[in-house]
Amino acid sequence: MSSPARRILIVAAVEGLLLMPIPANNNSSTGNTPPKSRRSTPAPSRAASPSSAQLGAVHIDYKDANIRKLLVTKSDEHRRKAREGGLEVHGIAGVLNVSATVNYLIAITSRQQVAIVNGVPVYVVTDVALIALSSQSSAQEAIAKAKASRARHTSDDEDETDSSDDESEATEGEDHKDAPSIAARGVGSARSSTESDRPDTVGSRGVYGLFAQKWFSKSGWTAARPKGGQGGKSVEGPKTSMEVTDDEPGNQDVTPTPRPAPGERRQSTDLREGIVPPPSPRPENKPALELESFPALPLSEEERAEQLKIAEQVKEDAVHSLTPKLLHTTRLLLGASKSFFFSYDMDITRPFSQQQQQAQAAGDTPLWTNVDPLYFWNKHLLRPFMSSNQHSLILPLMQGFVGQKTFYAPVPPPEAGDASEAPLQKQPFVLTLISRRSTKRAGLRYLRRGVDSEGNVANCVETEQLLAIPALPSEPKSSQTPSPGEVPPDQLPWAKVYSFMQIRGSIPVYFQQSPYALRPKPVLLHSENSNKAAFEKHFINLENRYNGEIFGISLVERSSAEKIVGEKYEKYIGELNKKREEAGPGSRKVGFNWFDFHKVCRGMRFEKVSLLLDEIDGTLNNLGWTEVMEGKIGGEGKELKSVQRGIVRTNCMDCLDRTNVVQSACGRRALERQLEKEGVDLSQDPTDWFNLVWADNGDAISKQYASTAALKGDFTRTRKRNYRGALADLGLTINRYFTNIISDFFTQAAIDYLLGNVNHRVFDEYEAEMMSKDPAYEAGMWDCGGDKVGGIRANAIDISSKIVIADSEDMDDFDTQTSGKDTDKEVLIKGWTFLTPHEENTIRTFPFEETVLLLTNKALYNCRFDFVLEKVSSFGRVDLRSVRELQVGTYITSTLTPAATDEDANAGFVVKFVTGGEVRRVNTRTVRSRVNSKGEGEPGGEESTVSVSSDTESLTIPDGPVRIIAFKALPRTSAVRHDGKPKDQGAAHAAAKDKDENLDIPAKEQMREVCLRIERAVLEALPDRGAYLASRRLRRRAEEASAAGVVPAAGEVGRGKEPQEMMGVLINEEDIIGLREAKMKTGLLERWGYQVRRLVWA
Repeated sequence: MSSPARRILIVAAVEGLLLMPIPANNNSSTGNTPPKSRRSTPAPSRAASPSSAQLGAVHIDYKDANIRKLLVTKSDEHRRKAREGGLEVHGIAGVLNVSATVNYLIAITSRQQVAIVNGVPVYVVTDVALIALSSQSSAQEAIAKAKASRARHTSDDEDETDSSDDESEATEGEDHKDAPSIAARGVGSARSSTESDRPDTVGSRGVYGLFAQKWFSKSGWTAARPKGGQGGKSVEGPKTSMEVTDDEPGNQDVTPTPRPAPGERRQSTDLREGIVPPPSPRPENKPALELESFPALPLSEEERAEQLKIAEQVKEDAVHSLTPKLLHTTRLLLGASKSFFFSYDMDITRPFSQQQQQAQAAGDTPLWTNVDPLYFWNKHLLRPFMSSNQHSLILPLMQGFVGQKTFYAPVPPPEAGDASEAPLQKQPFVLTLISRRSTKRAGLRYLRRGVDSEGNVANCVETEQLLAIPALPSEPKSSQTPSPGEVPPDQLPWAKVYSFMQIRGSIPVYFQQSPYALRPKPVLLHSENSNKAAFEKHFINLENRYNGEIFGISLVERSSAEKIVGEKYEKYIGELNKKREEAGPGSRKVGFNWFDFHKVCRGMRFEKVSLLLDEIDGTLNNLGWTEVMEGKIGGEGKELKSVQRGIVRTNCMDCLDRTNVVQSACGRRALERQLEKEGVDLSQDPTDWFNLVWADNGDAISKQYASTAALKGDFTRTRKRNYRGALADLGLTINRYFTNIISDFFTQAAIDYLLGNVNHRVFDEYEAEMMSKDPAYEAGMWDCGGDKVGGIRANAIDISSKIVIADSEDMDDFDTQTSGKDTDKEVLIKGWTFLTPHEENTIRTFPFEETVLLLTNKALYNCRFDFVLEKVSSFGRVDLRSVRELQVGTYITSTLTPAATDEDANAGFVVKFVTGGEVRRVNTRTVRSRVNSKGEGEPGGEESTVSVSSDTESLTIPDGPVRIIAFKALPRTSAVRHDGKPKDQGAAHAAAKDKDENLDIPAKEQMREVCLRIERAVLEALPDRGAYLASRRLRRRAEEASAAGVVPAAGEVGRGKEPQEMMGVLINEEDIIGLREAKMKTGLLERWGYQVRRLVWA
């Protein structure tokens, strides 16, 4: 596989950013060759490289972030000056797109080496820089701040290692000369004093702080400023400029030249005044591209006006009020959290055995093309580089944990000779722990629970424990300290590797919990069929991925509020196994063990987890582990001795604290059995190093999901539990509570946005509600199936029609032709979902609820539908003969956010009808439903009659006042993305357009189309086909026109017209709540309440 560039120089040019890979001294020009210890052929010398003078560079345009490739010609002197003026980074994490003209380049400015896997280093991201792609000055300011921040926070030992990457990473024996050598006394470990680049992942105990530690720290939220004050000024670097030439299409030659002298700069000023300077020595037809860091020249009035116009456009397009918070959260997530890992030469997203097979089959394909998409966290951010084929700049990031420890253990003495006299020999072993967090259903604790329709579960983390035996150049020796010049054991290639896999994930049923309670009660969601379908899909996905038996361990309580989801899990497992048993002997069953952790281990006796291991010992033996023989140094043969036959799936409610304890116990058991096979007995030796690595893993996963370290961490580290650990857990619990109700809501929206699950409209939703919706739920609301509107909303329409329409024919959602049908039958014409006020007969009472509106050939049904339980809670039936007017227009219910005041997006209609033709039923969850009319009719309710005279001029109207039902359009485009596109560009909406559900047209036009359908049904339902209503409405319009001085045309009253010719006679286009009225209705307390919520959450 070809590797991405290890070091990249970023320079702010006039028209965009230049990204130039920095070549290694003894490597290829792009720095894409793996370390020499991993190469089968020597690296080409610098003299033999055809690109020693020309380097491949990438140009990213300001504003729109278009990417194109350049060829840069540079001398050593110019390269030195460009480095001084630019920013050297370790890789590109992607491009953050805020709007069409607001983009940020995310560059990795700091990293730390955390492990060496089979001779290949693995790094964690410790800091990133977000460089604005708006103008040269803003880019230069961001580069200067990033350089100043790195200068303050980079330690001396990191400088020694990272600054010499171009030298050390390309030469044999120097690839990792500063990496630690770890020795131990007995079966323990201690770090060498020469360690520099790789952090002490055990000693630091998983310092993966995320949001909680920043929230209450004033300095944690303060933007980095250069020392010495003047925080708003950029730090100027050396001044350079470059020439760009277009020798052929797609290639440009960039030649740096020294910064212009003061006299030359004055010539540029003279040019503004009409003075033509002497011609430059630049070749003909070679336009110049400047890379100046000095302040801009004075602008003319025209140029100033143009810049102001651009600035206003940028402000209008996207500089959203939440953009600073998004940038801050992005930097915390990708940098300060220390939870994103990468390797230049190895795919760490796949198990070790697959990595070996993949490396042989990949050839020269780019690294990112072989990465497992389930763990490719920044794939969406890197799409601009993928689409432009800039493979050398695509660096995949994986969220999770990587930790490593080298330990020595006594090995049996040689068979020859007297074993009692043989000196004690120590064999080095390398323990590596890799956890991979899934990008599906990613997010935070109470905001992502359970399963989605595709079988993906929340907090799904795959953990691989690797035990490696290094390929030593000689036999094991008694000394544990490497000799001078000797390569440490963890840097050697591996001769033999044991791999043991586990996985954790939320219980695969639909449920949710409120973040506002310390011990929230789980609430089950959706129907049994929906839960069973998602549950079965989840286990099918696991079986396909791990190619074997799946054994589930549930650690939830049997007697508390957790019981409800535990019982549902157990029930579905039984039903799934019964279904597979009936299918035939070839079907594989799912194993299951419900271990009530809190009950069994009550009193902090966590050592009783051994009881669970005794119960599942046979299962663990059957699953086994993967064993790979790498061969000796210089050997090419690899042998797969055994393969793990399935996986253990562990869960509690959060899949954090209890799960950490059980998984570490399973990992320890596997380690002991593997070492026993190598002749090593760990039962009598201390293994604190093992406990600490697993505790760091638990803390890292916990901070990524719950924003705090894991509970019960003291037992995981020391295998002891005392009151100090209990007090620490109490503090973490309180910390989790405040984090869950304050900062997690926006962080969840940011995670969904960075992963590409939603588009920028998610921040409009957040600004209005101070929380975002689950994109998996929203996708289910909109997904099309056949000719239906789609997903949950289509299901709601289907369920509602079957419940509320009495004696109906088969549902025909989109059939508007009712003529020729049996008029005694009630036929569904169309179904929609809208927002409606909480209280009836009003147009503005909060909260607005999403309801189902059904139109039949006889009535309108307004169904209050519970989308969580998928049940109709109540409905009202309005006889079409009672409808008197349909008012359609702007419908603004709030003025607190810009999106809420958009007149094109906020529209609705009001149905005005006379009383006497309405029936309302409420679902009381009992045998009898409550009806607001006398008697107990059919499910459709008891109708009031409308008496009709043969004379159309004397139509009798039922007595009673006029009532209204208001409906507001749902947001015309969802924030959910599909296949990298906003939802309104996806296939679902394309199908909707074919059914006259075009969501690209203004909301008011959509509402008018709905009213036209209702009006036609009303006119068809009237005995005289609506002639009376039509003539009365037209006469009224004629009277209004006459009062205004306009003489109506003859025959305008429309008597005798067909209903198709009278479309619009019942429709009154008038604002329901206009912007001015909405501002008047927005009270002071409502404004203050919103400002307080915004102060806390936004």
